[in-house]
Amino acid sequence: MQLVHHFLFLLFAATIGPFAVGTVLAWTSPVLPMLQSENSRIPITADEGSWVGSLIAIGAIIGSIPAGKGADIFGRKPTIAALAVPFIISWAMIYFATTVWELYVARLIAGAVIGGVTATVPMYIGEIAESSIRGELGSYIQVKVTLGILYVYAIGPFVSYEGLAILCGIIPVIMFVLVLLVAPETPTYLLRSGRRKEAEHSLVLLRGHEYDIAGELEELQQQLEEEQKRSSKFKDLISSRATVRASIAVMGLLSFLSFSGINVLIFYAESIFKSSSSSISPQVSSIIIGVLQVSKDFILLRTRR
Repeated sequence: MQLVHHFLFLLFAATIGPFAVGTVLAWTSPVLPMLQSENSRIPITADEGSWVGSLIAIGAIIGSIPAGKGADIFGRKPTIAALAVPFIISWAMIYFATTVWELYVARLIAGAVIGGVTATVPMYIGEIAESSIRGELGSYIQVKVTLGILYVYAIGPFVSYEGLAILCGIIPVIMFVLVLLVAPETPTYLLRSGRRKEAEHSLVLLRGHEYDIAGELEELQQQLEEEQKRSSKFKDLISSRATVRASIAVMGLLSFLSFSGINVLIFYAESIFKSSSSSISPQVSSIIIGVLQVSKDFILLRTRR
């Protein structure tokens, strides 16, 4: 039981990043109405507000590839911990911003970190988890994102612009400290780097002393050797019918998700509900949406594929 609690704590530490991603995605929902009000500290137009919301998508494209490369070169653990630094910088810029251009830069940086977290955290979780629960833990990442969204929806309307920046900026600090202190490097990365003794120690931390460490190490070693034998040239990948079919399916699903408008709803929830003239306040409507998202992801987490 103690080992289970230890692993759950490691999982919690490793997925603070996705929670922080949720806060970045939802931040514009309560803040844009503040900035577009008469008493705004940074008066912005509707067009400028749309850029504040959408620039994180551009940043995510920029940040994902360097973070993935960094995870291969320096390790999963230090790369995830390092991502907390630009996260903190972006929230500090938002806190001290006096012009919309400063907000643009801050959101672009935050978007780059989102790309980095999206590239590295699933990789880390997949490499520390046993194969029997790997799929469920992948769903847990999405739960943490929606919890981050709900967090901002719930507190955003009741704190100041500066207060929300502080409450969101604290999260990457916790992420940095916990990942550095408690999260081990993944056995897969350590084996790939030729550090077998450290890989054994990592597996002991993750599975316990009574687990068959030698058996899993051998299995991981065989997987790595098979990867090295397989050609990874681009022309070989695109000539494989299975790879092409899988790529089309994944890109189709991701495109469908983007075109569904979910990001627009997350970014501008309060503004959308405000323009709908509903009898329910925009703030309460946003919280309801957040609760429904979290509930949906918890159901998916508990339901086997």
